[in-house]
Amino acid sequence: MFKSIFKVRLPGLIGSLAVAMVAGGMFGMPSADAAKLRLDPQMSWPVEWNKVKDTPGNFWICGQNSGYVSVWDDKTLEKVAHIDFWAYEKAVRAKTGMTVDDKSDDWIQKNIRPHHGWVVPGAKYFYVSNNSKKSDRFWVVDTKTFKIVKHFNTGGSGPLHGAFSPVDDNLAVWGNVHSRPGIITFIDTKNHKVIKTVKSSNARTRDVAFTHDGKYVFVSNQHFKKGGEPIGSIDVLDVKAMKIIKTIPARGLKGMAMSPDGKTIVAASKNTGQVYIVSVGKMEISAVVKTGGKPAEKRASLRAQIDGAQNLSNAIVFCNRKRDIA
Repeated sequence: MFKSIFKVRLPGLIGSLAVAMVAGGMFGMPSADAAKLRLDPQMSWPVEWNKVKDTPGNFWICGQNSGYVSVWDDKTLEKVAHIDFWAYEKAVRAKTGMTVDDKSDDWIQKNIRPHHGWVVPGAKYFYVSNNSKKSDRFWVVDTKTFKIVKHFNTGGSGPLHGAFSPVDDNLAVWGNVHSRPGIITFIDTKNHKVIKTVKSSNARTRDVAFTHDGKYVFVSNQHFKKGGEPIGSIDVLDVKAMKIIKTIPARGLKGMAMSPDGKTIVAASKNTGQVYIVSVGKMEISAVVKTGGKPAEKRASLRAQIDGAQNLSNAIVFCNRKRDIA
């Protein structure tokens, strides 16, 4: 049985593996409880792995450069589904009367990039984000039929990373990593549609973290000047009002995560060799950690992740990325 989340590199593509459990009479749980089940272990809290321990599930692999998502049985390790996003988008064009030819096929292959999968609360649906510089397409997949049942546009190019509200079962907030200026998208996860878009304080919105009470959401801006000089910020939004109430200065944010207790955010800065420690309660930077990286190196970057998806520890892991490290 799968009990954690993994990321791997595969030849010719980047694969992100996440667990999505089969829906429908969720493991004998009352329907009300099943509808609230939270399994996505990436940027959302809480993660209720204990409720599905030893229950069969599937690996979902997003192949962003190949235009598909494949689904694998966790016991047999056999493929149970192959979801072709390029074929889906081609069919959408044909159905709506748009031109379908070699030029449109080329556009689809360059701009339909299923980057990452996200388990919507209730586990009936699987969101697939799009790492595209020119498209804001976002997809909804049924976890029982393995079919794309809906798509919508987030209002900002490259809807990459997001998080689900810990208190509102029907709300998610998403960053759009290629939008300039930055766009933050509020999503209705019951009807799978955009509620509102908010202009960020900078550009290239990336990572998202809700406070544990669901009242506020932190969104990082990963932006760089021409030549690679990092700039950026962390925006704090009032969730009910859906507006920015504070902006925290921070540069080139490549990765951001919240501690399991919800009191601290760690944000890693690409090319600077720094990590920002943010006090959630005060909404300000409490410390800056220098990791000893070499900002002058073109490929040097920094990633930070708090190991808390399964409450295994409170360890903070830093990596000065000087080589091609997976």
